[in-house]
Amino acid sequence: MTMPLLRPRRKNPVRRTPQMNVPPWARGRVALNLTAAAAEGRLELQVCQDCHTVQYPPREACVHCLSSRLRWRLQSGSGRLQARTTLHHSNDLFFRERLL
Repeated sequence: MTMPLLRPRRKNPVRRTPQMNVPPWARGRVALNLTAAAAEGRLELQVCQDCHTVQYPPREACVHCLSSRLRWRLQSGSGRLQARTTLHHSNDLFFRERLL
């Protein structure tokens, strides 16, 4: 006598699937350059050597031309404030999953 085939359990469409998020202190090597410069009081961002696009957040390749020739360049720090927001919770995915 053979056993009947069991159907796989269906996922509950209402229940949220937990995401595997990396804590802020364990981010990739590319992001560590931004953190290291900020710790020394500098604002450095990646600039593509081919199309001169400024990259934020840090990436492995340029979002405009997909070049991997990205160099860290000191930014002037000047600019124009366009909006201001006050957050009373963490926007980081690692912490958002752990809110009560």
